[in-house]
Amino acid sequence: METLSTNNQDRKFLQIFTNGTILAKFFMAVLIVCTNCISANAQDWHELYKKGQEYEKKSITGKAMTCYEEALKISNNDTILRAVANCLYMRGYYRKCINLCREIIERDENNEDLTLIAKCYEKISIPDSSVVYQKILANREIENYSNLMSLARNLADIQEYDTAIVYLDRYYKVDSTNLIVNTQRAYTLFQLERFKEAEAEYRKLLDAGMENIGINYYLGMACSSLGKKNDARDYLYRAVKISQRGNAYILAKYGAAAVESGSVVEGRNVIEEAIEKLQPDTTFLSSLRYMQAKAYMTYFDYDNGIKYYKMAWDLDHSQYNVLYMIARAYGLNKDHKNEEKYLRMFVDKVNACEEDEEKEVYEKLLATAEKRLSELNVEKFFKGEQ
Repeated sequence: METLSTNNQDRKFLQIFTNGTILAKFFMAVLIVCTNCISANAQDWHELYKKGQEYEKKSITGKAMTCYEEALKISNNDTILRAVANCLYMRGYYRKCINLCREIIERDENNEDLTLIAKCYEKISIPDSSVVYQKILANREIENYSNLMSLARNLADIQEYDTAIVYLDRYYKVDSTNLIVNTQRAYTLFQLERFKEAEAEYRKLLDAGMENIGINYYLGMACSSLGKKNDARDYLYRAVKISQRGNAYILAKYGAAAVESGSVVEGRNVIEEAIEKLQPDTTFLSSLRYMQAKAYMTYFDYDNGIKYYKMAWDLDHSQYNVLYMIARAYGLNKDHKNEEKYLRMFVDKVNACEEDEEKEVYEKLLATAEKRLSELNVEKFFKGEQ
């Protein structure tokens, strides 16, 4: 009896053990399958991400985006999202890039995200918003030269020079040898009217071999503000020379400095040269007045139409069709005396053209004008005015 009982217990234990082993094997198999699936999926998104990166390096951003979008279907993670954001920036979707970066930094902020947002705001010409993120980056790492320069320039755009100099001075204490930053710092000092400091910094830049129009111009202007008339003239002359006398504003400042330093004849001649360069493009202005006149004529405002046609003619006497339009406006305004006057002026100008090609331009208008003059003569005859 004891032997039988022992055998039954052994069988039950064996059955439990066997069933447990089978179950354990089953769970192990399931675990292996799941692990393989996860591993396969991880490998899939990594492969797609890697492929997208390769396309991005070649600036094939359309295909890169496709890879990233497929990768996101497998794993919606910030690594892929950051790559998408970068592609959006490269493809000009600045607002979408900003929104995506903001979504990412709510979970996991890094400096690259803030930099990208700042760059997007620069692209859509909102420097004050860009400054917000660039200040955060500068406060974290002042030695980030690229961010510092963008920050300083954006602060200059919104004329916050007092804030700009704070960050530029902080950088200067760490690295006083960066000529690009030092140029921006000198300019900021000049804008703050700290002319003595600006002069010193600009002289250092010249000594270091940094010479361009801006450095010489602002050094000259700083010297002028400090009463150093000869230095002002000399540095402004260098700016004029480098610009090949193409900048009327710099020419004018040099002319004034020359006069102040005693080079009166030179200064007078340079100022005259600057004035000539500052003269407006009369042909372009005439075309604008002509369009203003047409706008008034559209609403049957003949008085203003005539006024602006005449202004167009005064600016450019080479466009004879303007005379015809003045005559037409007078005709519509029932002022036939002036209509005839300007029609005759138009006809005389065209007939006086020496070049046949020039006459051909006005051929149809000329025929219309001569016909209208005949009609006016008939009207005058019947009114007894001839």
